[in-house]
Amino acid sequence: MRSQLSFLAMGASTSPITSQPFLITPLNRFRFTVLFVLATGLGWVLEAGILRTLDTPMLPQLWQTGGLLGAFVTGLVAGAIVSALQWLVLRRYLSDWLWILASSVGYVLLMTTQEAWWSLLDQLLKNTEWFANLSTMHPRATLLASGAISTLLSALCAVWLGIAQWLFLRQYTQSSRWWVMIPSIAVLLSSGLFTLGSLVPPLLNINLALEPTALGSGILGTIQAIALCALRQRVSHRAMNSSSLLATAPEISSRSQVRYLSQKVYTLLDTNWESEVVCDRPVSYWVGVDDVGGIAAYEPIGQTAIDYLPQTPLPLLIKPRYSGKALPPLARFRITFQPSGTIRVQPEQGIPLVWIAVLMLLVVIVASAIVAYSGITQLLHQWMQSPVTPN
Repeated sequence: MRSQLSFLAMGASTSPITSQPFLITPLNRFRFTVLFVLATGLGWVLEAGILRTLDTPMLPQLWQTGGLLGAFVTGLVAGAIVSALQWLVLRRYLSDWLWILASSVGYVLLMTTQEAWWSLLDQLLKNTEWFANLSTMHPRATLLASGAISTLLSALCAVWLGIAQWLFLRQYTQSSRWWVMIPSIAVLLSSGLFTLGSLVPPLLNINLALEPTALGSGILGTIQAIALCALRQRVSHRAMNSSSLLATAPEISSRSQVRYLSQKVYTLLDTNWESEVVCDRPVSYWVGVDDVGGIAAYEPIGQTAIDYLPQTPLPLLIKPRYSGKALPPLARFRITFQPSGTIRVQPEQGIPLVWIAVLMLLVVIVASAIVAYSGITQLLHQWMQSPVTPN
């Protein structure tokens, strides 16, 4: 009988029965991060297109971009679109649509505060000796100074977005105050990478350019997704049977040992599964494996798994000496019996967040470089600057 062993699990749809109530379960982290980053990037693209339609003589000056009112409109449009697309990914874990409202308010405060600071700074530079001193600086030094000021102001204003989203998240998560700084960290990181991409080419004599919008939206989506994966649910929102022996058993945390036990349980199930599960959908179980590869406990995921349990080898393979007793340290796996006759063995640990973060950051940097070199940026700028005329 054919079997399939999977180490990079990305598609689990049911919360694991572990004692770690993460908001985004370890099995779902990679899939969630990819979708969240794509949703954030698509949101910024749609926001740019919608804002372009507002710069038309057909609309009153109040609704056009530019100035404080324009910053309000920009923040409202950007917040509503980006957060709505993010919520389509997040709703599997937080069904409350108030994420859209909280993020929209945060974006409005971010944009309007940033515009107010820039207006104040512009007046100060024009009416004081700072402007005269700035004009005597080297052009590159002037560029770096203005970039540093812009980055610090943007990071400071991004705190509003963090506060607004935290006020929503704190209802469902514990110890989440650090979320307030997440948007600011994203701003600093994206600005730092963009600056590095601008300074390194002249020093190393290489041609490197990063598209700022693609880089910024990708970094923001990645940082927010990783932070959401690190958040823990409040006890009242746990979607698991925390009293089961499998949930309370100590965990084998060594990844090398977990990989070895994956092979052991894979071979054990493949050898002893003699009758295929007659079902038109996969049936899954959480299975605890001891340090020698024996099955110590299992728990069906859903009613379908309960109904088809007798057709699986799990009841016959469980070790009798663990029945009704405290369990030893276990490696937890999601075992899925497929209608095609294959078996998937997925470690409950999932992919480490550090690996996901590094991988996504590399993808975002490469994607922003491709956008910069492909000419898409120039086409978008030309399209954005072209006048919108009524038909």
